[in-house]
Amino acid sequence: ANIESEDYIGLIRYIPTNLSGLTAQEKFSLIRDKFDNIGIDIFILDKLEEIAYISNLRGDEIPYSSTFKARAILYKDKIIIFSDLDKIQTDIRHKFGKNFEFKEINSFLTCLKDLIKGEDSLTIGFNPQVINLFIYRQFENTKNKLIELDTSPITEMMIIKNQAELEHMQDCFRKTDIVVNRAITWLNQNLEKGFKISEKDYADKVKALFVEEGAYGLSFEVIAASGKNTAITHYTNPDPEKFIRIGELVLLDCGAYFEGGYATDMTRTFLAGGAKAEASNEAKNIYTKVLKAVINGLNHNVNEETTGFDIDKTVRKIVTKNTDESFKFAHGTGHGVGIAVHESPPRLGPSDASKTKLYPNMCFTIEPGLYSDKWGGVRLENTVTIIQTESGRKIKTLTRSKFDENLIDYDMLNEQEIVWLKEYQKRAMG
Repeated sequence: ANIESEDYIGLIRYIPTNLSGLTAQEKFSLIRDKFDNIGIDIFILDKLEEIAYISNLRGDEIPYSSTFKARAILYKDKIIIFSDLDKIQTDIRHKFGKNFEFKEINSFLTCLKDLIKGEDSLTIGFNPQVINLFIYRQFENTKNKLIELDTSPITEMMIIKNQAELEHMQDCFRKTDIVVNRAITWLNQNLEKGFKISEKDYADKVKALFVEEGAYGLSFEVIAASGKNTAITHYTNPDPEKFIRIGELVLLDCGAYFEGGYATDMTRTFLAGGAKAEASNEAKNIYTKVLKAVINGLNHNVNEETTGFDIDKTVRKIVTKNTDESFKFAHGTGHGVGIAVHESPPRLGPSDASKTKLYPNMCFTIEPGLYSDKWGGVRLENTVTIIQTESGRKIKTLTRSKFDENLIDYDMLNEQEIVWLKEYQKRAMG
């Protein structure tokens, strides 16, 4: 597949069970039981991630996504998927059991009307955040009972990864680590040789490295910022005229989709030129402060009651303590990661949306940052999961890239943080 997903529209593919962990039929049975428990006869699936998840199908027609254009209706003992059938080959459709039906996307409305026609005792479930208003109007005037589900049983199942999904995601993050480390090495070597490398050149190189590692597409546009541009949180237009200079900070935030269609996401800020460059005291101070927050986030105690709000509170306190007020941490500490690069729940932030509990096998990011328009910014991001051990729950990192030793001031870290960091760096890639 072509990683420049805007230029490439291909067939929809079926994810093998060794990556998905469950067949589509097994997922349907589990999910149908969950809907039965809450008494729902019909559920309208408008979230593309839910359709991709329950069907084990993935596409690359939507930029920065592994989903495909579709709608679906879960109706009693079957699920009807509406999409462009030219893209779902017959041999793929034959993989599905009797509970799955495929129809052309333009027949969705007619089919929905037919299902509810003359019915007055159905319970219809929908997600109010994503439902199309025109579709909602098809059943709001019927006598059927309507139930709003902000988080559907499909999403509840999707955000808790099974063992096969976790193993595949770990492999995808290993490939992402390889890309980031190769990208950092490539830049530093070329700067040492005196070559002029622009932010745009660098972003293009990162994309090419993802292709070499077998990526199907990017999970978001590569952020390759240098100098003061590192202060721009979502800097998605790398400048072909801004050349990266030895000694300035570079912020690289990137991710991709591989065979299974699960997103990766990680960020490293580093000193351009590596050991040949000299970091300023301020750069070391800001970098180490963010690193200290990351270390404490990665080592946060997790139990049955822990929420994303709790981790954000700890991380935010560290990153803002005694920090010059020109530096801001103006985003959440993290977000869920799955088929969507921003999966919700979970969230890690200071709002009520982050007060949902974190469970084993959820995947999410820990990514504090500090940014000043006058100076620049630092963000460090690891994607993690929660594992259940005999002694309780703990956070396990899926990202294993090194932090930049040229920017670490060990005097700012306590003994525990230093012990953890040295062990991490020893095992990390880079």
